[in-house]
Amino acid sequence: DFEKFLSETRPQLLWDMEVDCFESGDEKVAAVRMLKHLESYINHKEAPTWITDFQELIHPPTDPDSTPGQVDGR
Repeated sequence: DFEKFLSETRPQLLWDMEVDCFESGDEKVAAVRMLKHLESYINHKEAPTWITDFQELIHPPTDPDSTPGQVDGR
């Protein structure tokens, strides 16, 4: 059980912590730690999800109806 925790649950908890740090703290430091985490746990079953989450954090989707400099969609 402890080995399963170390190999499956702990990496997920660490990832969740890094996401929280990114969203509420120093994005640059958290992003570097997230990349290191991905490198360390690239074979984890949740790694593809983490990669998608990371990409969305660093490049959030933009509203297609608005472009810089436009007011009220004009």
